[in-house]
Amino acid sequence: MKRDLARLRLVAGLVARDLDRTQAPSSAVHIGDGYVLTVRLGANEASALLGAVAEDNWPDEVWWSDPYREGTLDADAAEAVMDEVVDALLSWGISWPTCPEHGVPLGNCSGVWTCDGPPAHHIVVGSLGQ
Repeated sequence: MKRDLARLRLVAGLVARDLDRTQAPSSAVHIGDGYVLTVRLGANEASALLGAVAEDNWPDEVWWSDPYREGTLDADAAEAVMDEVVDALLSWGISWPTCPEHGVPLGNCSGVWTCDGPPAHHIVVGSLGQ
């Protein structure tokens, strides 16, 4: 199943906001019509194809039932964009994002940056560095 471009672009905009606030205002996160995510930071640029929903990540049929389907698609889009941006930066030797409170690398899950703390907490994507 193809991902929804609007969902991907919404998350890309939120991640770009986080990246701008915490790394460099010259960064960019963009998703083109061909489902290609492009990440730029300074002279670095990386691309990844985000066309298909990772249905294996959501194996339980309850995630695809009517009450949860839209949320599952939102979560899948968020995780795809967030993972690829983090991977791009790691390939350039940049560990990002980090928790502003604890200084440790953040994970991500369904549209939030996660920190193991202690205490464990999360930061909604798009609000990092506020």
